[in-house]
Amino acid sequence: MQSWYAVYTQPRKEGVAHEHLARQGFQTYWPRYRKSTSHARKLQEVTASLFPRYLFASFDAADAGWRVIRSTRGVIGIVRQGLDPAPVPQRLVDEIRAHEDREGYVLLGRQIELQKGRRIEIKGSAFKGHDLIFETQKDENRVVALLNLLGREFQVDVPIAALSPLSMA
Repeated sequence: MQSWYAVYTQPRKEGVAHEHLARQGFQTYWPRYRKSTSHARKLQEVTASLFPRYLFASFDAADAGWRVIRSTRGVIGIVRQGLDPAPVPQRLVDEIRAHEDREGYVLLGRQIELQKGRRIEIKGSAFKGHDLIFETQKDENRVVALLNLLGREFQVDVPIAALSPLSMA
């Protein structure tokens, strides 16, 4: 019977392990999310593993074929209970997948799904009545927006709680 199992990977090699396990015919699930990083005063959106150094693989533990996973490129081993692989509950995988956006990235906390360049509205703030253009979500509590003021655009951090419900529709 097929179940999900946690596969432990080499540092930052989840993608390599995911690719090579799929090539060997294993069904895999590598939960990822988007996060914003700042480098040289520029915000950049990058993809990160939800569980660094781990991904999930589905296989039948009664079939000896799963043992090749340990020698797969990018893989260190499988999480075990004694000598046997430790199954991950199906409901856990289903719950993580239920929080994915249209592109397959997990939405964390209070992440919102807005398109870059969309006008947003702020409730009860100094920016009320000004045009704000959504850029990216900085973290689970803040978004970065462009404020057009006096003919110039400024990057501003805005708390997610300050977005009006119209902005998030």
